[in-house]
Formats: sequence, structure tokens, C-alpha cells
Amino acid sequence: MGVSSDPSQPTRRIPPVTLPVRHGDVAHLDPEELLWRDEVRGRLRSLAAALTVALIVTFVALGVALWALLAEGDGGNDASASRVRVLEQRVAQLESRPAPTRDALRVVRDQQQILAQRVATLSDTVEQPADDVDSLRTAVDATQQAVEQLDQRIAALEQASPAP
Repeated sequence: MGVSSDPSQPTRRIPPVTLPVRHGDVAHLDPEELLWRDEVRGRLRSLAAALTVALIVTFVALGVALWALLAEGDGGNDASASRVRVLEQRVAQLESRPAPTRDALRVVRDQQQILAQRVATLSDTVEQPADDVDSLRTAVDATQQAVEQLDQRIAALEQASPAP
């Protein structure tokens, strides 16, 4: 029986599988059965090849991703090995310095207090001219008022005195 590939019969019944004819230990297959088995084997080989290609692409992509991840850890914004060494040296220098004594700390505190007093004195000195200017303005205003009063009294006396 021939397998028909006629598209007008998509729902036709599949012919029953016939068992191969046996002649002793040798089995003879129907030629159509041999063609069908060859087609299935060909499809399986193409699927295996496609799966192999997909696995190769997957492993290459995984390798590239790991390489990029590990390469990013070495560079980028992280501190370089030389910067880390420099910082370690600075820390070692600071740790090797002797701890300040209480007398040294007392001297530093005294210097801080002296500086704070000097700053306060300078602040007062800066504010003092403003106070002096205000008192000077008040004195000038009082003097002007006194001069105006004297002018008014002189004018009044001149009017009150007889003309020569």
C-alpha cells in the first residue's frame, strides 16, 4: 500500500502496520516501511544536529557572560590594586604613630580655647565700629538740632531789636 501525500485527503485512515515477513532468521520489510523508517531517522538526525547547535550557542553565550562578569570585577569603579596598597600604607603609618599623651591633648585643648577667645574678641571688635557709628550719628543729629535752635533764636533777636 502506498502512502499518499495528497492534501485533499488530510483525514484519511493510516494503513495498519504490517509485520515484516520472516524467512528463518532474516526479516524482509515492506519497501514503504523502509522509506518511512529512513524518513524518521533523517528527521531525528536533523533534530539532533539542531539541538547540538543550540547547545553550542548556549555554552558560548554562558562563557561570554561569565567572562564579562569576571572582567567587570577587575576594572570599572572598583579600587585598583595600587590604590589599595597606598591606602594600606597610610593606615600602617597612622597605626605606627605613637598615641598622643594626655599632656599633648591638654595642650591642644588649651590652644583651641585661646583661638576661641581670639575669635570672640575679633567678633566684638567688628561689632564695635557699628556701635560707634550709631552713637556718632546721634551726636551729629543733636548738634544739628542745636544749631537750628540757635539760628532760630538769632533770627528772633534780630527781628526784635530796633534797626540802626
